[in-house]
Amino acid sequence: MERLTSRVVAEGLGFGECPRWRGGRLWFSDFYRHGIFSVAPDGGDERLEHAVAELPSGLGWTPAGDLVFVSMTDRRVVTLGSSPRTVDISAYCGFWANDMVVSSSGYCYVGNLGFDFDARLEAGGVEGLLASPPPTTNLVVIDPDGTVVQAVDQMAFPYGTVVTPDGRTLIVGETMASRLTAFDIDPGGTLGGRRVWAQLDFVATDGMCLDAEGQIWLANAATNEQPQTHRRPPARPDRGRRRRRAWHRSPLKVTPGTPEWSSCSRGPVVARLLR
Repeated sequence: MERLTSRVVAEGLGFGECPRWRGGRLWFSDFYRHGIFSVAPDGGDERLEHAVAELPSGLGWTPAGDLVFVSMTDRRVVTLGSSPRTVDISAYCGFWANDMVVSSSGYCYVGNLGFDFDARLEAGGVEGLLASPPPTTNLVVIDPDGTVVQAVDQMAFPYGTVVTPDGRTLIVGETMASRLTAFDIDPGGTLGGRRVWAQLDFVATDGMCLDAEGQIWLANAATNEQPQTHRRPPARPDRGRRRRRAWHRSPLKVTPGTPEWSSCSRGPVVARLLR
């Protein structure tokens, strides 16, 4: 198994989440600085792009280029720019809203925690959390007009979501089930054909992305590693999947758009950007 290493590019993040590349800059949410920020490729020239009253999380852009973000604690999806609006998804959330991906056609796919993770962990520890599966929740689909058109149920802590380049498949991590689940995306943006894309061995799926070769880079929130899972094309079924691991000093988020960057979401004092 190939092992990769990383280096620190920028420090001082409060709690970095949901990194995205846009316009040659790395954008990310920072929970505890209550803002959406961007940095240059070398980690410098940090800019506050938008202040958020609550905790910001998932990021994306509409086909018109308007910023879309998740406001976690009030469970809303906010669109800025030329067509500003706020979509309340609290009826579909078991707890705080969280990660999101926006498709090239403007559909938003939004996850939520489903339960109070910190409270359950404090009450029973890791053993209790694993021994008694927590409640499942929904993956919410919002159309370009801001209407909730689908809520896919029985999701075990959906976090880390990608859409394949052809726009036909959505893959989402189910953190509490250690698996990646795939859906077909129909022409109307809704999801069907649910299936297990990869069952993993004690990998608490976190942020992830697809690279140019179609490989998934997946952060493991349970350890200080970033495993990579790859499905070979059907013509090479004998080759199966391969893995590479990058080792870090604390759990990470993975940046869509490039295999070279990660954003550290947890650390002893502050988070930092790694490359």
